[in-house]
Amino acid sequence: MGSLVGTALFAILFPLGMWALFRFSQRAPEVDGNGAVLRYGPAIAVLGWVCFAIGVVMLGAIAVGELTGEPAFVFVVVAGPGLAFAVAGVWFLRAHHSEYVRFSSAGIEGCSGWGARPVSLGWAEIEHVDFRPRMGYLVLRSRDDRVVRVSPLMSGTDDLVRLLARRVQADGVVSDVGAFLQYRAAYGGGSKR
Repeated sequence: MGSLVGTALFAILFPLGMWALFRFSQRAPEVDGNGAVLRYGPAIAVLGWVCFAIGVVMLGAIAVGELTGEPAFVFVVVAGPGLAFAVAGVWFLRAHHSEYVRFSSAGIEGCSGWGARPVSLGWAEIEHVDFRPRMGYLVLRSRDDRVVRVSPLMSGTDDLVRLLARRVQADGVVSDVGAFLQYRAAYGGGSKR
């Protein structure tokens, strides 16, 4: 019975959480002298802080349990999820701070963060477009395997996919861009215009 309740809660809360992330991530892309820049919206930073705080509280509960002599199973049950929340929080905060996709009339540049160097692709260099439904990413790949990934949670993705459909004559553009837009729409993403 407990697993059924947990499954039902997940089935309700996950789509609602994704809908909130998409809705609060929507905004126009930043425009600078080098083109439009897609970044994660403030909802990702809030999610990062919440996950990190949950992780710290859970790991703190382990320390308190050790001091008060709680059974060892508390450590096993709480340590994994606590550490997972803390790491996820750090990942979300880092993604919000350093990941971006910039597009202009010349092409596209993406940086996945964590000290990675930006990858630049001219529009004509994009050989393959692939939608990855498990994570929701639209992956743009050149012949020499340089890759730019576009997250559906980045601001301005609708503008980018419209430009992709016009500029890129690569395998999978029409079907994978369509699947990407359907994925966003399923969670409440999409243009507010």
